[in-house]
Amino acid sequence: AGKHRHLEHVSQNRLFHTSVTPHELLQTKIREELSSMSFEELQKLKEKLGTKVYNEAMFGKSQSKRKTFKRENKNRPRELSSKVPVPVLRDVIPVKKTAPRDPRFDSLCGEYNEKAFKSAYSFISEYRVEELKQLKEEIKTTTDPERKGQIKYLIQRMENQFREEELLKKKAAREQEEKQKLLEAKAEGKLPIFRKKSEKRMVDVIDKFEELKKKGRLVKNIEKHRKKIVQRNKRKILSSKEDL
Repeated sequence: AGKHRHLEHVSQNRLFHTSVTPHELLQTKIREELSSMSFEELQKLKEKLGTKVYNEAMFGKSQSKRKTFKRENKNRPRELSSKVPVPVLRDVIPVKKTAPRDPRFDSLCGEYNEKAFKSAYSFISEYRVEELKQLKEEIKTTTDPERKGQIKYLIQRMENQFREEELLKKKAAREQEEKQKLLEAKAEGKLPIFRKKSEKRMVDVIDKFEELKKKGRLVKNIEKHRKKIVQRNKRKILSSKEDL
């Protein structure tokens, strides 16, 4: 008994002098408890705790540090670990990304010139005229009611576009003529007369009516406009009744 107490005293002094941490003391105690268990009990405990936790309890945490790869010479290629997977899309030579550019809002593309644009792309109007002819031929032969409705809608839309373009051309020609008259008056020393916006709008309306009359659509257009006004008035009456 005296010998056992002497050994215990020596081991305690040794632990004190070697500056053993509380964590290490706890780990030693756990090992002592585990050493008294049978192999079967240890296996069950390992399955319950998991291999990682069990190994930490028995052998302590692994102190192995992650290896850092350094180049002996800065001019050598970088050494990479074989355990790290190489990305599939790797930028070997970095390429500068091109930013999207919209020519409508880019000053580098110059200013928009409507006259030059229409002159350069006038062939598109010719294609559209040909397309309209083909649609008019197709609507005569097609028997599918759904397709017939689609063609009818396309024909109507294209005809409206052509009509609008024609009115815009006439308006541009009038403005050009008016500008020319003002320049001539200025050259002759006369006082230039500028038309009001209301007068210009009235001329545009007259041109539109003349165009509709020529195409035989004036009565139809007036009737359509009248129905619109009637519907608008009905909605106003209903809303006023609801408010009351």
